[in-house]
Amino acid sequence: MPAKISFSTGLAATIALAGCQDYRVSLNDRPVYQPPGMVRDIQAQDPALNACIAQWISDQNITQHRQLNALNCSHAGISDITGLNQFTGLQQVNLADNQIQSIEGLLGLSQITRLDLSGNNLTQLQTLLNLPRLEWVDLRGNKGVRCDEVGQMTAGGDVEVEAPNHCNAR
Repeated sequence: MPAKISFSTGLAATIALAGCQDYRVSLNDRPVYQPPGMVRDIQAQDPALNACIAQWISDQNITQHRQLNALNCSHAGISDITGLNQFTGLQQVNLADNQIQSIEGLLGLSQITRLDLSGNNLTQLQTLLNLPRLEWVDLRGNKGVRCDEVGQMTAGGDVEVEAPNHCNAR
């Protein structure tokens, strides 16, 4: 009979702890379980990007860089996206209506499928050709983008591109 009580007690404790995944559990002032902390080491160079990422991490209780799969930083005053590539799980990213000139910070983000870069100051798109899962990208409002680079993106037919107006006028 004591074995049943021990097993039952252990089972009850396991079930109780499973429901406490967001709480620190201790016994006799000794930690039994402590949930992982949120990501704090954001290495974005731009303070506006850093603040936006920190807010998304907080809102979604992200504990590992790769868990962040969506990010909306539109109208955030961002000019530099260096450091964004540490979030390798990103699939959908909205960086519309900022002052971004270079998108090299996207290198290594191989999971991105949707990317809104409209209303920025982009001049080159070469980095986008290195995003293997990209299905849709919005480039409208980027007056410095070369139309031949937009053509390269659409040539394979795999990527739906919302092109800048000056490229649609041809």
